Amino acid sequence: MIKLFAKYFLCYLAFVFILFIIMFCKIFYVGSTSMSGKYNKGTLVFVNAFPQKIYENDVITFEYKNNIITHFVAKIEDGYIITKSRSGVIDDMKITKENIIGKVVFGLPNEIVIALLIVLGTAANTIIILFFWKEFVTKPIIQANNNPINII
Repeated sequence: MIKLFAKYFLCYLAFVFILFIIMFCKIFYVGSTSMSGKYNKGTLVFVNAFPQKIYENDVITFEYKNNIITHFVAKIEDGYIITKSRSGVIDDMKITKENIIGKVVFGLPNEIVIALLIVLGTAANTIIILFFWKEFVTKPIIQANNNPINII
C-alpha cells in the first residue's frame, strides 16, 4: 500500500513539476563547457522567461550573434550587461536587455533527467495498468481451436 501511495505521490509531483515548467519556463540544453562546474555540458537549464530583475552574479540565458548562451552576469553598467563564462574560455560579452531570454531557475544534469524519465515511465505504466487492470485480467485468450480460456 505504501509503495502504491509513493508511486501516486511521485506522479503528482511530476505533474506539478511539468505544469510549472510549461507555464513559467523555457528549457535549454547546455552544449559547451563554458559553464562547467555550475552547469556541465549536457545539463538542461530551466529559464524563467519573465524575470523581474537581473542582478550581478545571476545566471542568464541570452541570444548573442544568433547563438543561445548561458553565462553569469559579471557587471551591469550604462544600460549594458557584461556576461562571463564560468570556465573563462570564452571572452566577456556585452549585451543589452533586449538580448536576454531569461534568468536560469535551475539545471538538471543528464543523470537526473534519465532517472526522471525512468520514474515517470514507470509511474505512467502503473497508472495505465491500474485503469485497465480488469480488462487485462478478464479478457479471454483465444487458442488455435477458438476455445476461450480465462486467465483467472
